[in-house]
Amino acid sequence: MELRRWITSAWVATILVATAAAAHGQPAPDVSPPAHETALPAQEAAPAPPEAPPPPPAPETTVPAPATPEAPPAPTPTPPEKQLPWAGTTFSWSHSVTPSTIGIGRDNIGISDDRYAMTFLLHPSVFLLQRPRHQLRASTSLSIARVWGNSDTTTRSDEPVVGDIPLMLTYAGLPLVIGNGAPPGGLAAMRDPTLAGRGDHRTWILVGSSLTLPASERSRYRGLMVATHLGAAVRQQVKLLGSNAQGLGWMLFSASFGWGHDVIDAPSYDNSLASTDSLGEDVSLTLPILGDLQIRSAFGLDQRILRRPEGPACVVVTPTGCISGQPIEDPPWALWSASLQVELSYLFVPEFGAALGYSTTGMLIGPTGRTTTPFGGPNALINASLVLSLDRLYLRFAGR
Repeated sequence: MELRRWITSAWVATILVATAAAAHGQPAPDVSPPAHETALPAQEAAPAPPEAPPPPPAPETTVPAPATPEAPPAPTPTPPEKQLPWAGTTFSWSHSVTPSTIGIGRDNIGISDDRYAMTFLLHPSVFLLQRPRHQLRASTSLSIARVWGNSDTTTRSDEPVVGDIPLMLTYAGLPLVIGNGAPPGGLAAMRDPTLAGRGDHRTWILVGSSLTLPASERSRYRGLMVATHLGAAVRQQVKLLGSNAQGLGWMLFSASFGWGHDVIDAPSYDNSLASTDSLGEDVSLTLPILGDLQIRSAFGLDQRILRRPEGPACVVVTPTGCISGQPIEDPPWALWSASLQVELSYLFVPEFGAALGYSTTGMLIGPTGRTTTPFGGPNALINASLVLSLDRLYLRFAGR
């Protein structure tokens, strides 16, 4: 108890001295008890008051930048329009005349026949396989013509002539497509539905075969039993000014090679007229001039392989056989001929178009080795035709 009283008195005295010193501006003397003395436990400090919440942020006074408009999405490639299975079926009304008949060029009287022919041709076509990159198409041609003039294939000046019937099978593969340009149009697309589809640059691989039946009088006179053909081609579409241009938007180039074999019922006295083989090479170029006005040019070479007769060749046929001629020393291996075609076409409406062209075919190198020009000759023809697409006409009336 005495100790407690002493500690209490000491604390009271310390407080009084500190108060007096504060009043005179002097520091209070150190009167704390010695360290070895035991002090009462100190009370815990009161908890600090909670902090006030921070003031709300001041509203921004800056004007926000205008939002950048989003770029439009890239156009999705448009798939080709759905075609009918019999797309490419056409009907044409054609007219052909030799230039000399209308007073153009030299007079061919006594050299070749001058004639005018009117032809109706139905070209049916059907897809056996129709995919974006692989197509298989079967087609044929049925024609009948009326010929006026001096023709070596008729006995009367106005006799109707039935054409041979080819049965064709064509495969079209599309291994390369670059870009999304509009497909070619005009009369070329109406005649050949394999041109459908978009692309700036496209490459086709074409393989075809045909079997021709001798329906014409000329083929039957030759003794033709059947004619076969096997060919391959490469076709390339190239972008020029683009599909938005009025003309020269694209170009089509093709190169082909073919082999033909004719089975002929040859007479026993002349085996040189038996089955013959031929080779052919063709190149063509198609350009759109303005809108659906197009120009197409084609040039071809043909080599008809000559068979060496076992005996003298027959020159004149007689009831008892034939009269042989003098054989040619070192004859050529083939008879060469060349063909040229230039055509200007226009599509008035998607179902109907017209074409005007010039074509010629003639011997380039004969048995004597003499060359001739492939740009003209007695077999030149001026052609004009009107072409109607039957499948497109059906789509129009069916409202599809």
